[in-house]
Formats: sequence, C-alpha cells, structure tokens
Amino acid sequence: MSTSTDLKDDELSIGKLIRKKRKEKGYTQQTLADELNVSPQAVST
Repeated sequence: MSTSTDLKDDELSIGKLIRKKRKEKGYTQQTLADELNVSPQAVST
C-alpha cells in the first residue's frame, strides 16, 4: 500500500464532503471560493 494512493483516496473523500456541505448550504463553487479568498478552481470537485 503506497502513501500516494492513500493520500489520493483521502483527497477524494474530503472533496466529496466539501461538495456535500457546500450544496447543503446552497453555495456555488464561486460563492465558496469568494468566502475563502481562493480561486474557484481551488474548490472545484
């Protein structure tokens, strides 16, 4: 089992969680990016 594979699985799970929570709050990717002061690409899933 490699560390890079573990990290990739964790990133996917985190991405899904962020997407779920973002949608629950009715935020678009742009809205969330603006709130976090990051680019929309940084929050895209």
